[in-house]
Amino acid sequence: WKQYLPLTLAMYLLNTSTSMALCGTPPQ
Repeated sequence: WKQYLPLTLAMYLLNTSTSMALCGTPPQ
């Protein structure tokens, strides 16, 4: 199962970064 760990971690970091970016951007 360890071969899926980097993929899951990358998806988690991508989701968190995008959510933080969406929350950080002011509404247009």
